[in-house]
Amino acid sequence: MEDLQKQLADWHDRDNHEQIIDTIENLREDELTSELIGILAVAYNNIGDHESLSRSIELLYSLEKELSKDCQWNYRIGFALYYLDSDGEALIHFKRVLALDPDNEQVKYFIGEIEANLED
Repeated sequence: MEDLQKQLADWHDRDNHEQIIDTIENLREDELTSELIGILAVAYNNIGDHESLSRSIELLYSLEKELSKDCQWNYRIGFALYYLDSDGEALIHFKRVLALDPDNEQVKYFIGEIEANLED
């Protein structure tokens, strides 16, 4: 499993998100962990089209009971929701991240963008 995670990290660094998706989607269900599902969701987020972002949200919601208070989970789902123009829902998740990580500049940026959009 450690070799797989190193390979996935290498593909991520090289923006080879399709390879990550193909590899994880082809694992047996009993091989999937919440960490691998999270990595898969990030790969779909990085593809960035509507279908991929929707798939990311689907994957992340499958982990909600386990990870809903997790900073990384909230960031990932907030990111996907933001790019699907679901600002209100994204804001909820980004504010959870900020409560857990008050110095997170990326989240502050997203919150600022959302709040500006909601004011318009």
